[in-house]
Amino acid sequence: MKNIEKDKLLFNSSRINVYETEQGIIYAQRRNKDSIAALCFRKNSDNSKDYLIRFQPLVQVEDNKSWDELYPCPITGSFEENERPLNVAIREVYEEAGYKISENNLVNQLKYFATTQMNETVYGYIFDITGLENEIPQTDGSLMEKISKNIWMSEKDVKDIIENRNNLASLPLLYYLDQKNKNEN
Repeated sequence: MKNIEKDKLLFNSSRINVYETEQGIIYAQRRNKDSIAALCFRKNSDNSKDYLIRFQPLVQVEDNKSWDELYPCPITGSFEENERPLNVAIREVYEEAGYKISENNLVNQLKYFATTQMNETVYGYIFDITGLENEIPQTDGSLMEKISKNIWMSEKDVKDIIENRNNLASLPLLYYLDQKNKNEN
């Protein structure tokens, strides 16, 4: 693991720090460095799946027509102090979607790096929430959370979004992992 204490701090704010390595490489690190992405699905009576897609704003995308344009993604979130990745995913699914899940709902998982310019690991999870009751999401109350929304979408519609629309990279990654899992079983 890289020791960032040796890197030069170029900029810091309440949410992000920017560092420069001894080799001159500049990278960013979020305050709560790592994050999760959780894709939830439910099975229908014909054994097809619907996916819970979260639409949330990405305020600094050049293609945006307005600051609050929504982009499709899985449920995402960052770590709190000393939290395990799976616990973060379970908490975020409840906070952002209103589903009380447990480790028993876990279907598949993976770990990947967000980008070469960020010191961030993303823990991806796929959850089967078939038959679970939905409660009112307990969001953080921020403007970003108030604007975001969840929509159940068919496999066909999710695939169409992935192939024909801008979306967060974690959505196709988790969707194709779930498709791989489906094809292996």
